Amino acid sequence: MVNANEWFNQNYPAKGICQRVDDRENYGKRKEIINLDISNQNLEGYMGGPDGGILGDINKLEVIDYSHNPRLVGFGLFRPFPQLRKINISHSNIVKVVMAAVPHLSHFDVSGNSLATLDLRGLSGSLEVLKCSDNPLTNLSLTYSSSLGYIDCFGINFDKSNTTSPTSPVSIVETLIVNNPNDSHTIVGLAISLGISIFGWIVMGSFFCFKRRQTILKIPSS
Repeated sequence: MVNANEWFNQNYPAKGICQRVDDRENYGKRKEIINLDISNQNLEGYMGGPDGGILGDINKLEVIDYSHNPRLVGFGLFRPFPQLRKINISHSNIVKVVMAAVPHLSHFDVSGNSLATLDLRGLSGSLEVLKCSDNPLTNLSLTYSSSLGYIDCFGINFDKSNTTSPTSPVSIVETLIVNNPNDSHTIVGLAISLGISIFGWIVMGSFFCFKRRQTILKIPSS
């Protein structure tokens, strides 16, 4: 086991280039790194820091994978990375996530951690996929956005109000909670979605009842 920040500074020195031999994609690079995969490295502690922290000047970064580091307890991005699209910090032991408003983040996977609260209101404008299963979450703050098409929160038990909502046929949401009473956009968005869903079920029910009635009326008498 090794401290996460120390390991990163040794393998990706801030004033140098990547020294990690098994990272063939990025070896010899620093500012040009696009895909950063440091999963399964048995790292421990907190990954991140102020002013970009250990990532510093890697402004072209698009994908971060810190997954499967079971002793990693925290993750932080304290400034927006302009091209960052995907973050995977799943299957670690993270208890705290601090996120800047990353403007183009579309995929965020925090499943399989130890998070009790998760505030993603700063990400909701661009977020398309959120995976937060297998966390002891009691508070997920998330602003409604039409771009958010997939939420996997399977296995989460909330101790406040729960709302179950279907999305597309391949994206099944077991439990979706938006615990943000001060955000009128969130409340209005959910109300509209729920209203549309209920109206759709009513129309479908009426249609099937009408077809069944037609079928019964056409049965000839013996």
